[in-house]
Amino acid sequence: MEPTEARAWFDRWEAQQSGIIGVREERFRVMLDVLAATNDSDDHLTVVDLACGPGGISARVLDRFPKARAVAVDFDPVLLAIGRGAHGDHDGRLHWVEHDLRDPEWAHKVLAAAGRDDVDAVLTSTALHWIPTGALIDV
Repeated sequence: MEPTEARAWFDRWEAQQSGIIGVREERFRVMLDVLAATNDSDDHLTVVDLACGPGGISARVLDRFPKARAVAVDFDPVLLAIGRGAHGDHDGRLHWVEHDLRDPEWAHKVLAAAGRDDVDAVLTSTALHWIPTGALIDV
C-alpha cells in the first residue's frame, strides 16, 4: 500500500472512531499527560499500543515524545498494513507486531520487538471489548 493511500485510510479510520467516541481525543490527551507526569524523560520511554489497529496511539505517543519508542500489536493484518503504510517505523522508534492477544505468547513477542525485558506503559483504546471476558483477564 502506498503511503498516501495508507494515510487516507488512516484518516478515514480516525474520523470513524472519533464519530463513535466523541471524547476520543480527550482520552488520548489524558493518556499522554499521565505518561508525561510519570516519566522524567522520554529517553528510555517504551510503550505498547495494545490492539493498536492502524497505530493511532503509537503515532500520538511518538509525536509528543520525540525519543520514545512504541510497539504496536494487533491481530488484523489490514489495519496493521494501513498503520505501517501511514506511519512507517518513525525512524526505527515504532515496531509493528502481528499477534493474537488471546495467545499468551503475545507478551514475549512484544518484549522481543521492544528489545527490553519490560515496558513503561501499556495503552489501549477501544478494541479489547472484542476479546471474551475470560481471555481478556488472561491478557
